[in-house]
Amino acid sequence: MIAYVIRRLLIASTVILGVSVLVFLALHLAPGDPVDMFLSPEVALRASPEQIEQIRAQWGLDKPLHIQFYDFIVRIVHLDMGRSMRTNRPIAADLALRYPATLELGLVSLLLANVVGVVVGVASATRRNSAIDNTVRPLSFVGVSLPGFWLGLMLMLLFAYHLAWLPASGRGGPLWTSAGLRHILLPAVTMGMGSAALLVRLVRSSMLSVLNEDYVRTARAKGLSERVVVYRHALRNAMIPVITIIGLQVGAILGGAVVIESVFAWPGVGRFMITAINGRDFPVVQASVLVIATTFVLVNVAVDIVYAVVDPRIRYS
Repeated sequence: MIAYVIRRLLIASTVILGVSVLVFLALHLAPGDPVDMFLSPEVALRASPEQIEQIRAQWGLDKPLHIQFYDFIVRIVHLDMGRSMRTNRPIAADLALRYPATLELGLVSLLLANVVGVVVGVASATRRNSAIDNTVRPLSFVGVSLPGFWLGLMLMLLFAYHLAWLPASGRGGPLWTSAGLRHILLPAVTMGMGSAALLVRLVRSSMLSVLNEDYVRTARAKGLSERVVVYRHALRNAMIPVITIIGLQVGAILGGAVVIESVFAWPGVGRFMITAINGRDFPVVQASVLVIATTFVLVNVAVDIVYAVVDPRIRYS
């Protein structure tokens, strides 16, 4: 197991490096000069070519692309993410302030998605073709199809504007406080809705295939209660493909955070990155993508380890 984890971490490092290369090239090959965004229009009109070149040299933009990328990788190895071109603040300090907000939002939305997806999916499978199942199936289609930004605006319009039950935007503080819980509900539900609908469909399909297995019929023949048969015997084996999707949904939630954090003005890494993209703040965008990619890759390594915990038959050599 240890050797397998080490191999996966080595592969993960190459994936993160590849993501860094793609983001770096996409930013530097995009039209426009970051110096033009760095300077205000009035200052840009008065600045001489020598002053503009001096600014480019200050931020290393006058170097060839491969040298700029090499400098970026060297800084990352030394745990130095550089400074923002717009604020001149250390990027690591800004990310340290915003990453907990994104992690908090992602964990709450993932928890909501998993609880709703598993509970509703099991209920739909064990009551096949009932009123519950016939209601859940079309609703899961709708949940998968809804765009996150539109759903967020509709929830905001209903619960924040018309009913005035929840705040429309911002972060109210730590999750364990009343204000923090009220502020996180709308963005967390918005982010988790698509994942919950997908998990409902997957859990239902996986449970239906497992409930027809011989060992389930044997467990019922032994006189075990239906709750024990469903949750201890059937659900545990049905969770193998579900765990895979849960790991992939972490990436979808982290990617969706970029949009949802902008809609709800949530002070996380996604909103921080959108602001940097609009301002062509190359160092901030590169560092933000690197943090998100690293989180996603490490979660997928953890998912592979969870396989062996859920199913003792799985062993990594």
